[in-house]
Amino acid sequence: MRLFVSLLVGTILFGGSALAAPEATVIVSPDAEGMMTLDQAVEIALKNSETVAINREGLVSAHAKVREVTASGLPTVTVAGQVLRQKEVSFSLPMGDTVQEVTISPKYSRVAQASVNQILDIFGLVRKAKQMASIGEQIQALNLARSRSEVIFQTRAAYYNVLRANGAVEVATAAVREAEEQLRLARAFVGEGASPKFDQTRAEVALADKQQSLISALNTLQLAGAAFNNALARPVDTPVTITPLDDAVSREVDIAGQTEKALESRPEILQAGLGVKAGRVNVGLQKLGNKPTVALTGAYSYNFTASGFSTEKGNWNTGIGVSWPLWDSGSTRAKVDGAKADARASELQVEQARRGVALEVRNAGLQVQTAADRYDVALKVLDQAEEALRLARARYQNGVSTQLEVIDAEAALTAAQFNLNNSRYDYLQARADFDRALMGRLSG
Repeated sequence: MRLFVSLLVGTILFGGSALAAPEATVIVSPDAEGMMTLDQAVEIALKNSETVAINREGLVSAHAKVREVTASGLPTVTVAGQVLRQKEVSFSLPMGDTVQEVTISPKYSRVAQASVNQILDIFGLVRKAKQMASIGEQIQALNLARSRSEVIFQTRAAYYNVLRANGAVEVATAAVREAEEQLRLARAFVGEGASPKFDQTRAEVALADKQQSLISALNTLQLAGAAFNNALARPVDTPVTITPLDDAVSREVDIAGQTEKALESRPEILQAGLGVKAGRVNVGLQKLGNKPTVALTGAYSYNFTASGFSTEKGNWNTGIGVSWPLWDSGSTRAKVDGAKADARASELQVEQARRGVALEVRNAGLQVQTAADRYDVALKVLDQAEEALRLARARYQNGVSTQLEVIDAEAALTAAQFNLNNSRYDYLQARADFDRALMGRLSG
């Protein structure tokens, strides 16, 4: 039966004295009530991750850029108004028997104006700029997906490390108990005169060695708990309470089929493809550098204070404006050449990314198979070590072997248990690496 150990180990017997254990911070239990599962840990990590939040804000910014570029091709309306205080200028104009006072410049002038401006995207400048902004938004969305995948992977790795460390504590605890039992037998045999005093001393040394291993295992568990909290972006001293995993170990991996899927879905490849698309659009965009820009304008102004001989207070006008850079000393040509070079480089990056992903998936798949094989061997070695210890104890209790044979058998069993524990979590880590190579899944 599997024993789940926490840091609530109160004392470790060491030669009749009590050795205080570290304070409890990590608990692993199969009881699901109040315990965190792997999926819950991933959910917390994604919620708390600053990296994910930064990339999410980057996506919002990229979307705003698309809206900004889109708005640049739509009409703009401007309203303005002003009130001026100036020197009043007027003169008297004889009109028959009367004199008319004519104001040329009133003391206060109040004017309101509204204008409309519409760019005519004849050559597609705004359209191409919008395409570039849209590609940038898609790339940022893939950055967000990559950051989420990385958080999931880091959380799974931290979760497995806690379980690995907890398993090591279980093995070390069992080893201490075995050593304590062996010391009890040695003392009994020495007391009966059936064994030399050396056997008792040797058993005491073996127990002390096992206690040292347990202390190290407990410390490693605390460190793994702190790392797990860090992966979840929460205070490192937060109590860790998680449930174990019961995943079956299998070497079945469809490397070829999963490679094809990865080549279709990995963000790096999709981003490289978008880079090629952006490069081609940018070439066309740079070619427009020496094309004319055309805009329609219209305005209406209203002067609340009429002056001079005119009685009209309102005035309007419309027009068309053209700006054409006839000579830019080769600047546009240089930008086009640079954009073409960037586009060619992007095409090469696609092939580079595809080869890299294919290699990563293959290596990760082979690691899964290797880890599964090692786990199967570790199971067999454990069975052999348990049988060897049983025989060694029987021989020792019947007086046909020395205690050294039992201690060696106990050491071999402990090593086999450690190896099995490590093999199991090496396999789970290899699975996590494989999922990461495929762009990740939430399952353990």
